Amino acid sequence: MGKRTRVFVTGATGFIGHYVVLNLLSRDCDVVALFRQSTPPIKKSRIEKYHQTSGSLGKLTWVEGDITRPMLGLDDSGQKLAQEVDHVFHLAALYDLEASNDSLEAINHQGTLNLCEWLKQQPFNGTLHHMSSIAVAGDYKGTFTEAMFNEGQEFPHPYHHTKYKSEKTVRESGIQHVIYRPGSVVGHSQRGTIDRIDGIYHAFPIINQLAKALPSWVRIPTPAIKGGLNVVPVDFVADAFTQIALTNPPDQGCYHLTDPKSPSLLKMVNIILKAAGGPQLIKWPGSAGTPGPAKALAMMPIYNEVKKSLFNEMGLPSASTMDALNLKVRFDSAATLAALNESEVHCPPLNAYAKYLYRYYQDHMDPNSHRLNTYAKQFKGKTILVTGASRGIGRSASLIAAQAGAHVIAVARQSDELSSLVSEAHQNGYQVTAMPTDL
Repeated sequence: MGKRTRVFVTGATGFIGHYVVLNLLSRDCDVVALFRQSTPPIKKSRIEKYHQTSGSLGKLTWVEGDITRPMLGLDDSGQKLAQEVDHVFHLAALYDLEASNDSLEAINHQGTLNLCEWLKQQPFNGTLHHMSSIAVAGDYKGTFTEAMFNEGQEFPHPYHHTKYKSEKTVRESGIQHVIYRPGSVVGHSQRGTIDRIDGIYHAFPIINQLAKALPSWVRIPTPAIKGGLNVVPVDFVADAFTQIALTNPPDQGCYHLTDPKSPSLLKMVNIILKAAGGPQLIKWPGSAGTPGPAKALAMMPIYNEVKKSLFNEMGLPSASTMDALNLKVRFDSAATLAALNESEVHCPPLNAYAKYLYRYYQDHMDPNSHRLNTYAKQFKGKTILVTGASRGIGRSASLIAAQAGAHVIAVARQSDELSSLVSEAHQNGYQVTAMPTDL
């Protein structure tokens, strides 16, 4: 048996990184995985559990360090292990438009700079595989190819700029390298698994409300929005990244891990609305774009105040952050498609896995929806008696049970406070009956 491939991975416990590590172990690679002291133990344990039960021959070794520190913060034993690898997979990064500028700079740019400086000091003769992002396109308009990088684009947000600078650092390092630019990464295409609310998930609360308020046959006229967001499931990104990296891609190659047939923004929202059982959006009748009155409204000061309030109320990121999204750039992925042509790895269409994304969100990421659905199964159509219902926990429990479809008999000594509870419940369509009494 020949020598197994040895790989050093940064960001090994991250959302994309842990799938990559599992792929490498399943391919019998020996993995040296970097982790920070602050890494939650559960993130390491999910990888270790798989490794112990999968039957893979690859060896997993953890080394403590931090890419924001010189020499990656590795001790002597960590240095020695990391120097013996054939590939470096650099996935450690901060993918968060709401993060501070200092955090983005420290992890995305300085971290990549530290890694490259460290590799140049080592006897490293392998390949650095750098996970970049389509964010490097900034505000570019039109088709951004895999051969493009510095096209005079500007960067509407520090996140985009730090991803651009980190890729630039790798390109100018003199190290043999390959660049990978994933689209906006969403949950697993078969399980829907995601670890944080980001990207298109910010629209899910609004989609939830539409699905609850309106039946699926309703059609809502909507101003046309040109362009869209290129979203890809995390398993495709990890599979494509691993597949290309382990098949000796050419030095300085660049691959867009994107959906080659990405739907428009309107179609994307409709796909998710359909998964939620909600209504569909249609283009505003008689116009290919936003009607004149709507444009005039957008120029009024009150529009920005309403917009700000809406974002705050729905728990969305700031309006300025959303404005940083570039909907007018398309991403060519010819090199990626060619590299994956003879493999089984391909990007599934959104309509094939949207139901899994939405289901996982409802069950795990939307506590209000999940909790109320659970309560409805337990309480709907039942009669529940709550003592101490006039205030505090009793009052809250009465309203939650009533919202879930129960008829609540509210018991307390204070008739005035019970009347207030009943009034609030009836205003919301809930069934609550007051029973003033002294237990």
